[in-house]
Amino acid sequence: MSAGYLKNRFTDAGNISLFTARFFREVFTFPFELKEFLRQCYLVGYKSLPLVGITGFIMGLVLTLQSRPTLAEFGAESWLPGMVALSLIREIAPVITALICAGKIASGIGAELGSMKVTEQIDAMEVSAINPYKYLVVTRILATTLMIPVLVVFADGVGILGGYAGINIHSDVTLFRYLSKVLDSLDFLDILPATIKTFFFGFFIGLIGCYKGYTAANGTESVGKAANSAVVAASLTIFIIDMLAVQITDLFSNKMITEEINSKQVKETGSEGRVISIKELYKSFGEHNAVLKGINLVVAKGENLVVLGKSGSGKSVVIKCLVGLVTADSGEIKVFDTDINTLDNDQLNAVRIRIGFLFQNSVLYDSMTVRQNLSFPLKRHAKKLSVKEVDDAVMDALESVGLAEAIDKMPSELSGGMRKRIGLARTLILKPEIILYDEPTTGLDTITSGEISELILAIQKKSKTSSIIITHDMACARLTGDRLVILKDGVIHAEGSYEELEKSNDKWVRSFFV
Repeated sequence: MSAGYLKNRFTDAGNISLFTARFFREVFTFPFELKEFLRQCYLVGYKSLPLVGITGFIMGLVLTLQSRPTLAEFGAESWLPGMVALSLIREIAPVITALICAGKIASGIGAELGSMKVTEQIDAMEVSAINPYKYLVVTRILATTLMIPVLVVFADGVGILGGYAGINIHSDVTLFRYLSKVLDSLDFLDILPATIKTFFFGFFIGLIGCYKGYTAANGTESVGKAANSAVVAASLTIFIIDMLAVQITDLFSNKMITEEINSKQVKETGSEGRVISIKELYKSFGEHNAVLKGINLVVAKGENLVVLGKSGSGKSVVIKCLVGLVTADSGEIKVFDTDINTLDNDQLNAVRIRIGFLFQNSVLYDSMTVRQNLSFPLKRHAKKLSVKEVDDAVMDALESVGLAEAIDKMPSELSGGMRKRIGLARTLILKPEIILYDEPTTGLDTITSGEISELILAIQKKSKTSSIIITHDMACARLTGDRLVILKDGVIHAEGSYEELEKSNDKWVRSFFV
């Protein structure tokens, strides 16, 4: 066993421990995502009833048919109802139901969150100042923790009825007599440990499914790996918990974890002259991959700043550091005169609400309509608005990008240009003071690219926003940029207006304008 393997295992254990600790911190803090929690309970619980019910009935039926001949040899057939009930309630129903849920639910959660991770939908929530961990992870872990015990109880009941059906294949026993024998054989201590361990089962099924999906690497292959590894890890964990259940249930029954987190708000302050100030920003990905090597940058109020550079020069990393999606190694990042590196999560979210972020791929939530995509951040950050006011705001945003007719369409029904416009409308919905554009015209035809560039310019003039525009599109840079900077080797290599840089004596700078 190599040292590298052991190091990776310890790293994994540390990461999942931090992931678990974050759950217990977030679960008791506002806002409580009640609607999403209830939806997950419906998906985890109600949608699993047919499979669990059929399995439970077969478990009871088979257990009865397999056990009856052995008991009959000793003249102990009267013990059959009690034996079936005890076997189901103590061990068989909890473990088999949990394994079924590990296959169905853990893999589903892993695949869903993994897909959202690789398509940047989780990042889109975060830069909209919506806590994706709270909305996606906490609700799912709570739902599995509460609904797996319910499903096990359902499997117990249906399994006992399956046992009744099995007994009546060879004899004629009334249901009342059968249930009386079942109840006579059961004791409270038979039910309590079995019930306690099902909460453990549910918690770890949700936790492992969420962890595997939420931490999936980039690339579609990682989605399949997240789903597969979630099933394997959850199944092994169920067996481990089952072996330790007798020892841990007494400790677990009286334990409650509570924690209070004080919410803080960032002061609504900002400089009249500048809204963004970056000093000596450094960021590396690994020991030998330094991307930013001392970026110094200022964005004035009402200014459109275009950032140019070759692929891999760190343009997108700069704006992701600005909103906290990427943590800088060192340096100062001030937004509205507030150093974001010193903020806790609640304070950072208060800043994020004032910043719009248009992702390169728009990152619309693919399970929501256009209306729901736009109203999603609005309902969470403008809670005093009535339903009509929310609808009016959504329609105004869509009209500003010329797509009011797409309000009830799904993202899959939209073209690339339409998705980009809808993404821009969602970016505008909270009326941000700063907008960060990550390759707003990439992948679009010339006409659509021109329309998006004109929209960016119109937004600046109408709303007096400050913007950073990451682009390779020189037509977009020429139309939208008040000032341009060019990144090279991790630093700002050149700065000026479009016309000034176009006439530069630096051949490398002029190569952008050819």
